[in-house]
Amino acid sequence: MKDKILKQITDYYLNSRDFNGFPLYNFDKNYSNLICQLIDEDKVEVLSPAFVLNPHIKALRLNIDKEEQKKEIIKKGDSVVLYPTEKHLKSLNINSEKPFTKMLLDGQGQLKILFFNIEILESYFQDPRYDVFWSDYRGSIVVSDEFYDENLESEYIKDFGLGYHKEKLYEEKVVGVFLGDLAELSLNAQLKWNINYLEYQQEYFINDGFYKNLVLGEWIDEVSIYDAVLDEMIVINSMCENMGIPHLFNKIYKPHTFEKPEDYRVMFLQLLKITMVSC
Repeated sequence: MKDKILKQITDYYLNSRDFNGFPLYNFDKNYSNLICQLIDEDKVEVLSPAFVLNPHIKALRLNIDKEEQKKEIIKKGDSVVLYPTEKHLKSLNINSEKPFTKMLLDGQGQLKILFFNIEILESYFQDPRYDVFWSDYRGSIVVSDEFYDENLESEYIKDFGLGYHKEKLYEEKVVGVFLGDLAELSLNAQLKWNINYLEYQQEYFINDGFYKNLVLGEWIDEVSIYDAVLDEMIVINSMCENMGIPHLFNKIYKPHTFEKPEDYRVMFLQLLKITMVSC
Protein backbone atom coordinates (compact mmCIF):
# COMPACT_ATOMS: atom_id res chain seq x y z
CA MET A 1 0.00 0.00 0.00
CA LYS A 2 2.88 2.34 0.73
CA ASP A 3 4.14 2.06 -2.85
CA LYS A 4 0.64 2.80 -4.13
CA ILE A 5 0.47 5.96 -2.00
CA LEU A 6 3.88 7.09 -3.27
CA LYS A 7 2.83 6.48 -6.88
CA GLN A 8 -0.39 8.44 -6.39
CA ILE A 9 1.52 11.43 -4.98
CA THR A 10 4.17 11.22 -7.71
CA ASP A 11 1.71 10.86 -10.60
CA TYR A 12 -0.29 13.82 -9.34
CA TYR A 13 2.83 15.99 -9.25
CA LEU A 14 4.07 14.94 -12.70
CA ASN A 15 0.69 15.19 -14.45
CA SER A 16 -0.58 18.44 -12.91
CA ARG A 17 -0.28 21.57 -15.01
CA ASP A 18 1.98 23.45 -12.60
CA PHE A 19 3.69 20.53 -10.83
CA ASN A 20 1.32 20.82 -7.90
CA GLY A 21 1.44 18.84 -4.69
CA PHE A 22 -1.12 16.22 -3.69
CA PRO A 23 -3.54 17.52 -0.99
CA LEU A 24 -3.68 15.24 2.02
CA TYR A 25 -7.48 15.49 2.12
CA ASN A 26 -7.67 13.74 -1.27
CA PHE A 27 -7.02 10.41 0.42
CA ASP A 28 -10.22 8.58 1.27
CA LYS A 29 -8.59 6.83 4.25
CA ASN A 30 -6.18 7.71 7.01
CA TYR A 31 -2.69 6.80 5.80
CA SER A 32 -0.81 8.95 8.28
CA ASN A 33 1.51 6.16 9.48
CA LEU A 34 2.45 5.12 5.94
CA ILE A 35 3.01 8.71 4.84
CA CYS A 36 5.24 9.32 7.88
CA GLN A 37 7.26 6.27 6.86
CA LEU A 38 7.66 7.70 3.36
CA ILE A 39 8.86 10.97 4.91
CA ASP A 40 11.45 9.07 6.96
CA GLU A 41 12.57 7.24 3.81
CA ASP A 42 13.08 10.61 2.06
CA LYS A 43 10.53 9.78 -0.63
CA VAL A 44 7.80 12.26 0.31
CA GLU A 45 7.96 15.79 1.69
CA VAL A 46 5.27 18.01 3.18
CA LEU A 47 4.32 21.63 2.68
CA SER A 48 1.64 23.45 4.66
CA PRO A 49 0.75 27.01 5.73
CA ALA A 50 2.98 26.37 8.75
CA PHE A 51 5.97 26.53 6.39
CA VAL A 52 4.93 28.58 3.32
CA LEU A 53 2.19 30.94 2.15
CA ASN A 54 1.14 28.74 -0.77
CA PRO A 55 1.79 25.04 -0.15
CA HIS A 56 0.25 23.98 -3.49
CA ILE A 57 3.42 24.78 -5.43
CA LYS A 58 6.96 23.89 -4.47
CA ALA A 59 8.58 27.30 -4.74
CA LEU A 60 11.96 26.67 -3.12
CA ARG A 61 14.00 23.90 -1.55
CA LEU A 62 13.34 24.43 2.16
CA ASN A 63 14.88 21.36 3.84
CA ILE A 64 12.16 21.30 6.48
CA ASP A 65 12.86 19.04 9.46
CA LYS A 66 11.19 15.65 8.97
CA GLU A 67 9.71 15.66 12.48
CA GLU A 68 8.00 18.97 11.74
CA GLN A 69 6.64 17.54 8.50
CA LYS A 70 5.23 14.49 10.29
CA LYS A 71 3.51 16.72 12.85
CA GLU A 72 1.56 18.34 10.01
CA ILE A 73 0.48 14.90 8.76
CA ILE A 74 -0.71 13.87 12.21
CA LYS A 75 -2.61 17.17 12.65
CA LYS A 76 -4.37 16.55 9.27
CA GLY A 77 -4.72 20.24 8.38
CA ASP A 78 -6.86 21.27 5.41
CA SER A 79 -3.93 22.68 3.46
CA VAL A 80 -1.33 19.96 4.01
CA VAL A 81 0.18 19.05 0.63
CA LEU A 82 2.46 16.15 -0.31
CA TYR A 83 5.28 16.09 -2.85
CA PRO A 84 7.65 13.43 -4.12
CA THR A 85 11.18 14.35 -3.04
CA GLU A 86 13.98 15.25 -5.42
CA LYS A 87 15.71 12.03 -4.40
CA HIS A 88 12.71 9.92 -5.40
CA LEU A 89 12.04 11.79 -8.65
CA LYS A 90 15.66 11.52 -9.77
CA SER A 91 15.54 7.77 -9.15
CA LEU A 92 12.78 7.53 -11.78
CA ASN A 93 15.11 8.87 -14.52
CA ILE A 94 12.34 10.84 -16.23
CA ASN A 95 13.47 12.15 -19.61
CA SER A 96 12.54 15.44 -21.27
CA GLU A 97 14.00 17.29 -24.25
CA LYS A 98 13.26 20.54 -22.43
CA PRO A 99 16.15 21.19 -20.01
CA PHE A 100 14.26 23.44 -17.61
CA THR A 101 11.09 21.36 -17.61
CA LYS A 102 13.37 18.45 -16.74
CA MET A 103 14.51 20.32 -13.62
CA LEU A 104 10.89 20.58 -12.42
CA LEU A 105 10.32 16.92 -13.28
CA ASP A 106 13.27 16.23 -10.97
CA GLY A 107 11.57 18.16 -8.16
CA GLN A 108 13.44 21.46 -8.10
CA GLY A 109 11.65 24.59 -6.87
CA GLN A 110 9.72 26.87 -9.22
CA LEU A 111 11.23 30.00 -7.69
CA LYS A 112 14.77 28.72 -7.98
CA ILE A 113 16.74 31.46 -9.74
CA LEU A 114 18.95 30.35 -12.63
CA PHE A 115 21.69 32.56 -14.03
CA PHE A 116 22.57 33.21 -17.68
CA ASN A 117 25.01 35.16 -19.80
CA ILE A 118 23.75 38.75 -20.01
CA GLU A 119 24.08 38.74 -23.79
CA ILE A 120 20.85 36.77 -24.16
CA LEU A 121 18.95 39.90 -23.10
CA GLU A 122 20.50 41.96 -25.88
CA SER A 123 19.31 39.35 -28.40
CA TYR A 124 15.76 40.22 -27.34
CA PHE A 125 16.39 43.97 -27.27
CA GLN A 126 17.65 43.80 -30.85
CA ASP A 127 14.79 41.59 -32.09
CA PRO A 128 11.74 43.65 -33.19
CA ARG A 129 9.45 40.70 -32.50
CA TYR A 130 9.88 41.22 -28.76
CA ASP A 131 9.38 43.99 -26.25
CA VAL A 132 11.67 44.01 -23.24
CA PHE A 133 10.50 46.05 -20.28
CA TRP A 134 12.84 47.06 -17.48
CA SER A 135 12.02 48.88 -14.26
CA ASP A 136 14.57 49.36 -11.48
CA TYR A 137 15.25 45.80 -10.30
CA ARG A 138 13.11 43.61 -12.58
CA GLY A 139 12.05 43.24 -16.19
CA SER A 140 9.94 41.10 -18.50
CA ILE A 141 10.02 39.85 -22.10
CA VAL A 142 6.85 39.69 -24.21
CA VAL A 143 5.95 39.27 -27.87
CA SER A 144 5.36 42.66 -29.56
CA ASP A 145 1.74 43.45 -30.39
CA GLU A 146 2.43 43.61 -34.14
CA PHE A 147 3.81 40.05 -34.12
CA TYR A 148 1.41 38.61 -31.57
CA ASP A 149 -0.91 36.98 -34.15
CA GLU A 150 1.86 35.42 -36.18
CA ASN A 151 2.98 31.82 -35.75
CA LEU A 152 5.71 32.83 -33.34
CA GLU A 153 6.61 30.56 -30.48
CA SER A 154 5.95 32.41 -27.26
CA GLU A 155 9.06 33.39 -25.32
CA TYR A 156 7.28 35.12 -22.48
CA ILE A 157 9.48 35.71 -19.45
CA LYS A 158 7.32 37.16 -16.69
CA ASP A 159 10.23 38.31 -14.52
CA PHE A 160 13.98 38.58 -14.86
CA GLY A 161 16.52 40.42 -12.75
CA LEU A 162 20.14 41.41 -12.82
CA GLY A 163 22.61 39.26 -10.94
CA TYR A 164 26.28 39.62 -10.13
CA HIS A 165 29.36 37.52 -9.53
CA LYS A 166 30.07 37.05 -5.82
CA GLU A 167 33.78 37.80 -6.25
CA LYS A 168 33.80 40.26 -9.15
CA LEU A 169 30.62 41.95 -7.94
CA TYR A 170 29.51 44.65 -10.40
CA GLU A 171 32.22 43.86 -12.94
CA GLU A 172 30.24 40.90 -14.25
CA LYS A 173 26.50 41.24 -14.78
CA VAL A 174 24.30 38.22 -15.43
CA VAL A 175 20.56 37.72 -15.83
CA GLY A 176 18.52 35.69 -13.34
CA VAL A 177 15.20 34.00 -14.19
CA PHE A 178 12.83 31.81 -12.20
CA LEU A 179 12.91 28.14 -13.16
CA GLY A 180 9.11 28.11 -13.30
CA ASP A 181 9.05 30.77 -16.04
CA LEU A 182 11.75 29.00 -18.05
CA ALA A 183 9.91 25.67 -17.86
CA GLU A 184 6.89 27.29 -19.58
CA LEU A 185 8.93 28.10 -22.71
CA SER A 186 8.85 26.11 -25.92
CA LEU A 187 11.56 23.56 -26.68
CA ASN A 188 13.43 25.92 -29.02
CA ALA A 189 13.28 28.79 -26.53
CA GLN A 190 14.50 26.57 -23.70
CA LEU A 191 17.42 25.39 -25.82
CA LYS A 192 18.30 29.02 -26.63
CA TRP A 193 18.39 29.93 -22.96
CA ASN A 194 20.23 26.75 -22.11
CA ILE A 195 23.10 27.73 -24.41
CA ASN A 196 23.58 30.81 -22.23
CA TYR A 197 23.26 28.89 -18.94
CA LEU A 198 26.22 29.63 -16.67
CA GLU A 199 28.12 26.58 -15.50
CA TYR A 200 29.01 27.72 -11.98
CA GLN A 201 25.59 28.83 -10.77
CA GLN A 202 26.68 28.99 -7.13
CA GLU A 203 29.06 31.85 -7.92
CA TYR A 204 26.26 34.34 -8.66
CA PHE A 205 23.57 36.17 -6.69
CA ILE A 206 20.46 38.12 -7.72
CA ASN A 207 19.94 41.81 -6.85
CA ASP A 208 18.27 42.52 -3.50
CA GLY A 209 15.19 44.21 -4.96
CA PHE A 210 14.30 41.25 -7.14
CA TYR A 211 14.69 38.73 -4.32
CA LYS A 212 12.96 40.77 -1.63
CA ASN A 213 9.97 41.69 -3.77
CA LEU A 214 9.36 38.58 -5.87
CA VAL A 215 10.51 35.86 -3.50
CA LEU A 216 9.91 37.32 -0.03
CA GLY A 217 6.98 39.54 -1.05
CA GLU A 218 8.43 42.68 0.54
CA TRP A 219 7.89 46.27 -0.60
CA ILE A 220 10.91 47.92 -2.19
CA ASP A 221 11.72 51.48 -1.12
CA GLU A 222 14.89 52.05 -3.14
CA VAL A 223 14.67 54.11 -6.34
CA SER A 224 17.10 53.75 -9.21
CA ILE A 225 19.01 56.72 -10.61
CA TYR A 226 17.02 56.32 -13.82
CA ASP A 227 13.67 56.81 -12.10
CA ALA A 228 15.11 59.57 -9.92
CA VAL A 229 15.95 61.57 -13.07
CA LEU A 230 12.40 61.09 -14.40
CA ASP A 231 11.03 62.27 -11.04
CA GLU A 232 13.19 65.39 -11.23
CA MET A 233 11.97 66.15 -14.76
CA ILE A 234 8.38 66.21 -13.47
CA VAL A 235 9.38 68.46 -10.55
CA ILE A 236 11.26 70.88 -12.84
CA ASN A 237 8.32 71.17 -15.24
CA SER A 238 6.05 71.81 -12.26
CA MET A 239 8.38 74.57 -11.09
CA CYS A 240 8.30 76.09 -14.58
CA GLU A 241 4.50 76.22 -14.42
CA ASN A 242 4.60 77.93 -11.05
CA MET A 243 7.01 80.54 -12.43
CA GLY A 244 4.86 81.09 -15.52
CA ILE A 245 7.55 80.02 -17.98
CA PRO A 246 7.51 77.25 -20.65
CA HIS A 247 8.28 73.72 -19.59
CA LEU A 248 11.94 72.83 -19.78
CA PHE A 249 11.07 69.31 -20.99
CA ASN A 250 8.71 68.77 -23.93
CA LYS A 251 7.92 65.23 -22.83
CA ILE A 252 8.00 63.63 -19.43
CA TYR A 253 7.61 59.99 -18.47
CA LYS A 254 5.98 58.16 -15.63
CA PRO A 255 8.68 56.98 -13.24
CA HIS A 256 8.46 53.57 -11.56
CA THR A 257 6.67 52.09 -14.60
CA PHE A 258 7.71 50.53 -17.89
CA GLU A 259 6.95 53.84 -19.68
CA LYS A 260 10.44 55.13 -20.41
CA PRO A 261 12.43 56.49 -23.36
CA GLU A 262 13.84 53.85 -25.68
CA ASP A 263 17.10 52.33 -24.35
CA TYR A 264 16.77 54.35 -21.14
CA ARG A 265 17.90 51.54 -18.89
CA VAL A 266 20.81 49.78 -17.30
CA MET A 267 23.59 49.08 -19.79
CA PHE A 268 23.42 45.29 -19.85
CA LEU A 269 26.40 44.61 -22.11
CA GLN A 270 29.85 45.85 -21.21
CA LEU A 271 30.71 49.14 -22.93
CA LEU A 272 33.58 47.56 -24.89
CA LYS A 273 31.25 44.94 -26.39
CA ILE A 274 28.65 47.56 -27.31
CA THR A 275 31.32 49.72 -28.98
CA MET A 276 32.57 46.74 -30.99
CA VAL A 277 29.04 45.88 -32.15
CA SER A 278 28.40 49.53 -33.13
CA CYS A 279 31.58 49.67 -35.19
